[in-house]
Amino acid sequence: MGTAVDDYSAQPGPFAILDEDSPDEEKKEGDDSGSGSSSKDAPLDFTQDPTPPATPQTPPSKRSKASPTSSRKLQLRPDSYTPSTEDALDPRESLARTAEEARASLADHAVVWDKQRTDLQLVMRSGLDYLDAFDLVSGDHVVHPRIPVRDLTFMLARMMYWGKLNQTPWTRAGVSRKPSRI
Repeated sequence: MGTAVDDYSAQPGPFAILDEDSPDEEKKEGDDSGSGSSSKDAPLDFTQDPTPPATPQTPPSKRSKASPTSSRKLQLRPDSYTPSTEDALDPRESLARTAEEARASLADHAVVWDKQRTDLQLVMRSGLDYLDAFDLVSGDHVVHPRIPVRDLTFMLARMMYWGKLNQTPWTRAGVSRKPSRI
């Protein structure tokens, strides 16, 4: 599930998108009762096997979560990929606006800066206003020349890990070679 750029409940960050069942997993990992129930006062049931096999109805046990990358296949490119010869923004070049200036430009729009995706924030900092930046990151356009190479690398790595490259249109026109400047 991807997050919309103008979704007020969207989490900021360079595409830190979680699987649909991740909030439940975080809740279970924080549970120290060891019984799998959410209540510490619940009686323990010793009549059943403590680690039942994972089924669609039963979430996988913590033992199978030990190596989450072993079962996850990285998505290296979007399905419809078009190589681009343009590099990401040189890290020695500064963005046209500071975050505060870009945030102030949102006064005419009913959006909150901290709730916007990182790609939109960086494109706005490159000099575009909100609507132009929104159109750019929402469409099938070349965006990476407006984003510093370090930020672009982090965003793409997260998107590759979570298999979300197909859900962001601008990733289809990507850098065709390893960046020379990081």
